[in-house]
Amino acid sequence: MNPPPTAQPARRTALPITAGIPGFSPAITLAQFGNPLTDQPPVPLPGGPLWKHLLLEQPWPLAAVCLISGVAAWTLLSRLTPSKRLAIAAIGPALALAVWLLARSVRTPREQLREATLAMIASAFKVDMEGLDRTMVPGFTLYLPGGRAGLSKDRVLRFVQTELGRSWKASEWAVIELQAVPDSEFTGQTQAHIRATLDGFLTFSWWKFDWERDQSGTWKATAAEPANPSADSWMSRYGN
Repeated sequence: MNPPPTAQPARRTALPITAGIPGFSPAITLAQFGNPLTDQPPVPLPGGPLWKHLLLEQPWPLAAVCLISGVAAWTLLSRLTPSKRLAIAAIGPALALAVWLLARSVRTPREQLREATLAMIASAFKVDMEGLDRTMVPGFTLYLPGGRAGLSKDRVLRFVQTELGRSWKASEWAVIELQAVPDSEFTGQTQAHIRATLDGFLTFSWWKFDWERDQSGTWKATAAEPANPSADSWMSRYGN
């Protein structure tokens, strides 16, 4: 006589995250947000000039080199008179301070795009509807996979309020990687790799955003789309 089959523990199935939005395909589920161990990232956005990155956006390596050179000069020029030795050694720290002040006083378009993207993502996960509304132009569109009609700004706001505010609340989230590139003085793109835990499910996803700068100098999103080319259900226009 065969022994009775062993009872298997119940497995929780990821439910559609779009049930509350009429016309939004329920085939898109949390499980399709991506697996960080198998998914391939999208084509990276082009980087900016190296000098601008080192001088204005990430000045710490250059500032550190200047400081180290000052210490080295003080150590190696011990045969000089104290006044000459101090004058030469002080050049390094003075340059480090100048680099730091310059970087603090200048916000490049790439930095502005990054800040705008982080503000938009934070508003979405915090369900800050007023803040999220301010990050998007009136004609904002969320493009869907497969070339289907996108969602308008009003439907995106309703989706965030309904799903992230009630059904799938985020217990934690983080932007793992953020790329930004200004296309012109008034337009730009960003691409973000996002990790989020939604109602106990750990999800990973890549998103691409298009931006434009208004007359006040504020960057606002004009469009967004999933940007993970390795997940069929999340195939976007990007990279096709």
